[in-house]
Amino acid sequence: MWMFGEQAWRLTRGKVGRAHSTLMPCSPIPRCFVSDATLDAQDLDDVRYPLDASRFPEGIDIAIPDYAIARGKGLHDANMGRLPVMEVEGITIGNTAPCERLVAKRLGMQGKDDLEAALIDQCCENIADISAAYQKEKGDDAGAWLTTKMPEWAAKLEKSIGANSGYAVGEATTQADVRVYNLMREYFDAPEHKTAFAATPKLLAIADRIAAIPAVVAYLAARKVTAI
Repeated sequence: MWMFGEQAWRLTRGKVGRAHSTLMPCSPIPRCFVSDATLDAQDLDDVRYPLDASRFPEGIDIAIPDYAIARGKGLHDANMGRLPVMEVEGITIGNTAPCERLVAKRLGMQGKDDLEAALIDQCCENIADISAAYQKEKGDDAGAWLTTKMPEWAAKLEKSIGANSGYAVGEATTQADVRVYNLMREYFDAPEHKTAFAATPKLLAIADRIAAIPAVVAYLAARKVTAI
């Protein structure tokens, strides 16, 4: 699930702040409430909306009533009624990328300068383009897309990293590294998907390194199971 993409790079540093994270289980996009965020705090309360998938034909508000209630209270206004939103110090921020960048910046995972920050954004946007292409082009045969198109996209992503080795950008773990991990181990997580990345040693090394971080291992072991 993409939820890890937002939480893991907090846990990478073990500095999370007091946080509430809520996942709408029918979507790979998380909604986060973060308050009292400091680099010394480590609490994370992961709360998720209950989902009754059998009631999807009746509408999302019936299938996920708690989401409808929260939306009715205006908790999602910053993202035009959608997920995700993140509340920090009384300010609500909507949409995924701004939430990611804020938390990454506060945890020192946006690079050492503005050029590295731009390269991190470049990597994250490239990955977003891959995900968008998959959703747009897969049709009824996702397996065929992963076999024919995903290796091409993976090779382009590998090339976009340039001469860097071990890290997507610079010489320290950044938001870009976790997004690479998420693409390879969470978004395309089935065993048969691995062949798509077989010819991308740099991406594989980044994903392996993130997967081995003790805080990430602990988070995955404790992560709540959801229907989707």
